[in-house]
Amino acid sequence: MFIKKLDFTVDLAQVNLDLDEILTKTSWEPGNQIGLTHRKNTDRDLWKDSMGGSMNRVTKERYFSEEDFSEFNSAVPSYTRSMVEKFAKSQNFIPGRVRFMQLIPNTGLSLHDDETVRYHLVISTNPAAYVAKGSFTVSTAICYHIPADSHFYLMDTRQPHFVYNAGMTDRVHLVICPINIENKE
Repeated sequence: MFIKKLDFTVDLAQVNLDLDEILTKTSWEPGNQIGLTHRKNTDRDLWKDSMGGSMNRVTKERYFSEEDFSEFNSAVPSYTRSMVEKFAKSQNFIPGRVRFMQLIPNTGLSLHDDETVRYHLVISTNPAAYVAKGSFTVSTAICYHIPADSHFYLMDTRQPHFVYNAGMTDRVHLVICPINIENKE
């Protein structure tokens, strides 16, 4: 299993309104990510604290762990925060990093794997935005398009994958990194 559609649905229109409200307080720059959770006592911008990868892929130096992101930004609108907490409870995990992640047209992320599975809620997309299950040794990939259908999707991002937005509009996902979850296949 690489991608699994879950039964849990949300009010996608309200999440979009909440994201619009958040964008009055911060921006996508730099890095096209907006964090909803942050580390305790961080001196970084709370909206940007959860950006980036947790480890240097070359040296394997760890920058942080998902457990570090235990605090919700108090400026996160109540619907989105409570929705994330209800979803996490329904799936039996504690949220670590919770981020809105934007992929602008004609951009992507290179082939990589993550340490944990991830939960994705598609906020906006277009028919040419894909996630692909790839390989570090074989030059083939299987592409998937995930619709903005108000459902969460479980993705086994421990498997090599990449994303690409070949469309003309932004692709935006709410991505949740779980803590205390059994590794589901």
